[in-house]
Amino acid sequence: MTYKRTFFINVLFLTKILTYDILCSTIYYMEAIYMNTEEWKSQIKRGTLEFAIMLMIKNKPTYGYEIISLLEKHPLLSAKENTIYPLLRRLLKAGYITSSWQESSEGLPPRKYYSITELGEDYIREMCSEWDSLTMSISEIRGGKVDE
Repeated sequence: MTYKRTFFINVLFLTKILTYDILCSTIYYMEAIYMNTEEWKSQIKRGTLEFAIMLMIKNKPTYGYEIISLLEKHPLLSAKENTIYPLLRRLLKAGYITSSWQESSEGLPPRKYYSITELGEDYIREMCSEWDSLTMSISEIRGGKVDE
């Protein structure tokens, strides 16, 4: 290989690396600048949706569409079927909830109702404790009153 060809290949390689690094850095910088409250709310939602669903099921046996409808009343927590049903399957697999088919009184097809298990009750207690600690910490950081 000649010196000119080697030099040309090295220049191309460096140009490609520098362009990629600069482009990636620019993208990350732009993402940081333009991160808005919608993205922040999405992150909060991912962290609290499971907790909200577990609390709903603890309050009363509930079917999937009912969960979706109840969550729609709280825009920050509203979610589509493609989010809710996989989450319910994961909770079932973990043993936190159980499911049973029940006939519908309106002449509709049977519905799959979800109920809390004893393990689920323990999980909710742990989640409540963590939630209380989190909200207390945020209140203290914000300078709000914290009941002791």
